[in-house]
Amino acid sequence: MSEDSDEQDPLHAGIAAYNSGQYEFAIDIISDMIEEQGPGYDELELRASAFEQLGVLQEAFWDYERLIQLFPDRYLAYLRASNILLELKQYDLAIDVARTGLLRKTQDPQGDDLLNAALDAALVARYDSRKASLPVTATFISKLPYDILGHIFWQAINNYNVPDLNIMLVCREWEQVVKDMPTIWKPLVLDSSWVEISARVRAWMEKSHRRVADLRAQSLDGLTGWYEEYGSQSSRHLEHITFQFSANIPKKFYIEADPVSFIWRIRNPYGEGRKYPLKTTGRKAPFRLKELTLCGVTIDFQTIYDRLKDLTKLSIEGSEIQCVHLFPILQASPRIATLEVTMNHNEEPIATTRILLFMLKELRIGQGDHVIKCLEVPSLRKLTTSYMHLEQIFRDLMPEDLPLTSFGLKHAQSIEMSNCSLPPTLTSLSFAGCYAKPDDWVDRIAAGECPLLTHLDVSDTKVGPECLIRLVQARNPPTTTTAQPSSGSQFARLANLNLSGCGSFKPRFLPWFRTRVAIVIWTPVRYDRD
Repeated sequence: MSEDSDEQDPLHAGIAAYNSGQYEFAIDIISDMIEEQGPGYDELELRASAFEQLGVLQEAFWDYERLIQLFPDRYLAYLRASNILLELKQYDLAIDVARTGLLRKTQDPQGDDLLNAALDAALVARYDSRKASLPVTATFISKLPYDILGHIFWQAINNYNVPDLNIMLVCREWEQVVKDMPTIWKPLVLDSSWVEISARVRAWMEKSHRRVADLRAQSLDGLTGWYEEYGSQSSRHLEHITFQFSANIPKKFYIEADPVSFIWRIRNPYGEGRKYPLKTTGRKAPFRLKELTLCGVTIDFQTIYDRLKDLTKLSIEGSEIQCVHLFPILQASPRIATLEVTMNHNEEPIATTRILLFMLKELRIGQGDHVIKCLEVPSLRKLTTSYMHLEQIFRDLMPEDLPLTSFGLKHAQSIEMSNCSLPPTLTSLSFAGCYAKPDDWVDRIAAGECPLLTHLDVSDTKVGPECLIRLVQARNPPTTTTAQPSSGSQFARLANLNLSGCGSFKPRFLPWFRTRVAIVIWTPVRYDRD
């Protein structure tokens, strides 16, 4: 008897017609039922679905709109109404319907995800529609090619610390550019403990396809967590590594990688005397390393110096290196261009012949009197020394008469050089922190030595104000439009004068100096070395 009643039930008959593809017949059955019995949820929903299948979208929307009025707690009506309005290109209405559905307390919480997706689709469609209607010349940035726009984003993220998420949230086009730029995802910063950054790092690794090329670790715990999870797969892709730890690190710490550049900075009072190994995946082959920078950390050079081949930059600050380790590295790296080291001043040189570094352009060396005499540097242009003697430097420098453009003599006990003069090609000269007074050199420059000099640094010295006044009067005479050029015009004018920490210089002289020299740097004395 129940089967007979089901066959006579219009709702079941309408469902059967709908399932068999007879949508028009189903609409007729349900319409008659609604007219006789009044609208119910199942009836209106079935008829609206049939209208959708026939493509009569406006009729379908009216049924869903009625469903929303009668049953405001059902999310499905909001969802389908929003989707229909999206197809009808009524984007504002589609957004309003989806938002209204999200604000209502529906009986099915899972509907929120579907409504959010519908809202996103409507927002994107409205943006695309408005963008298409704008003239091409509306904004300059809209005309930029993807590769240039991607390069701008890369600079913003890596050099100006702009969060990548902020760029991706601007619009869908920018989001796609960021996602499609593999170079954006190559640098990875580990700046906190692994617990705090693990979620962000996992998302970053997924977007980079685990091919991070630039690793910047500021937390040992964060680095350890990353290495345990990804190190075995990703470390071989690393091209650049930067460590900057502030906490104590284990004595046996190392990371297996073979980067092109490696920077390791540490400020660790508990790590004095420790030498850290630099271990790589290649056990016997030379390192790929081209640039090595160490600051405040000492690595065990004795185990690796024979594998450092063809370096282009070696920088060691805050720790000393011995000649027995440095010279083999230099002999294996004749194309090195930048060398920054502090030597052990108690050590005797071991080289019997000079080491030719034909591409070395910049040399920064401390306590290296015994090293200068072992090098030949024909391309050297920038030389900065610390705790060394001026006359001995130029006596041992080879070849003679180097066309240096920049020379710095810091914290020197003696700056006398009676038998020769400074290179005439110098444009920058520094006596910063010298214990001896540089007055004689200032007077020699005023008299015409170093005619191309434009930058002079006498900070933290006891230079006398009288010789500084004579220098500026000689090198930077008053400029007038009618007067004939003075004898000082044969020299380059001083453009930058650093007087910071000069105890004998009085601030009342500053206005006059600044009328003659473009940049005059002055700060009060920081300490008294007497």
